[in-house]
Amino acid sequence: MLGIEVHYRGAHPLRRRDWNTEVAEPVFRDAGEYWHRQFRAKHFTEAGAQEYGYYQRKGEGLPRGSKGWRRSYTGRKFARFGHTRPLVYTGEGERLSRMRDVRATSKRVRVVLPRKFNLKHPKSRIRMRDELTRISPREEQLIIARADRQVHQRLARIKTTETKKLA
Repeated sequence: MLGIEVHYRGAHPLRRRDWNTEVAEPVFRDAGEYWHRQFRAKHFTEAGAQEYGYYQRKGEGLPRGSKGWRRSYTGRKFARFGHTRPLVYTGEGERLSRMRDVRATSKRVRVVLPRKFNLKHPKSRIRMRDELTRISPREEQLIIARADRQVHQRLARIKTTETKKLA
């Protein structure tokens, strides 16, 4: 009797489980680690505050050295710690944010940041967590391009074979 076998090779018969474990989850993890490595530190700079559109803190619009400025949040921070960097008062939150905790699944990635940034004065419109997690359109394009390249590379590496007997 004559038997016919069909062999499928390459990424064509990719199962959902293979996609999740071999492609999606590692790509999401890399995107989170890339953001943490490349863009996290920028959030604690003056340039980052401008790029991401942070709300002005009390005293930032006043002339430096004026009586109002010295009494403001910004003036007191400068007098006590010698800086006026955004999202930084004592520096504890910035130090804690250096610890990389990236949690990826096949659906999304979470970069876990210190709980310190969740604190908010009830009468303030400033939400430090939202400011810290913003990304600019340029950064979004860089992250997407990197993830896209990785998806193509990972799909090219997957070598699956499926055999079906037809007769």
